[in-house]
Amino acid sequence: MTNPATADAPGVASLDRALAILGAFGPADEALSLAELAKRTSFYKSTILRLLATLERRRYVVRLAGGGYRLGPAVLHLGAVYQGSFRLEDHVLPAMRTLAQQTQESVSFFTLEGNTRVCLFRIDSPLSVRENHTRVGDFAPATRGPFGAVYHAFRNGVDRSRREALRNVPYIDVDGTFPDLGAAVAPVFGFDGALAGFLMVSGPKARFTPADQRRIAKALLAAVRDITAQLGGDARVFDAAAA
Repeated sequence: MTNPATADAPGVASLDRALAILGAFGPADEALSLAELAKRTSFYKSTILRLLATLERRRYVVRLAGGGYRLGPAVLHLGAVYQGSFRLEDHVLPAMRTLAQQTQESVSFFTLEGNTRVCLFRIDSPLSVRENHTRVGDFAPATRGPFGAVYHAFRNGVDRSRREALRNVPYIDVDGTFPDLGAAVAPVFGFDGALAGFLMVSGPKARFTPADQRRIAKALLAAVRDITAQLGGDARVFDAAAA
């Protein structure tokens, strides 16, 4: 009997390659040549041409008169459908719940409004003694404390020149921004490396010993990596921080 998974393998491989071709286009690319697509995907040009013919027929790419290719209107349609169904909490809260369980501390997610941070989501620590200073809807300057370190380093996004700064992530503040409390803050990036917000783990200072800080930092980095990927960002930028 034929194994269904084996039978589907050639089609799955072709689909994977076609998606890789679409993923080769970046935000700054108005069009890409066949040579550039081959360079970015490491596929043979003959393979790319065959897949481009299908993508062009389905309007996922458009062939230009000069020989290059750009993304087509079908991609815009999918983007509109995605935006219509997108709910930020669906992408952020699962990672926050896991982080709160791993660290046993409170977890908060902040978005940026200019140079102001606004708390959108909050998961309280399961322990009876917890950080109670932060509530959903709270807002404060994003330029102070560990938030300020993240804001000033990445307010313009995380391009190649800023990735070295991720070696300092997360930023940990003990008995500074919040009296008798500790906090660890890391950035979350969205599409095109834009700073999408902050994720904070916070708790009593007594539970932010150096050993606790290392444990919290490891869990926090895993969470921001997960959320960044969920928001369409490149989670690999956190490799420098993990190292």
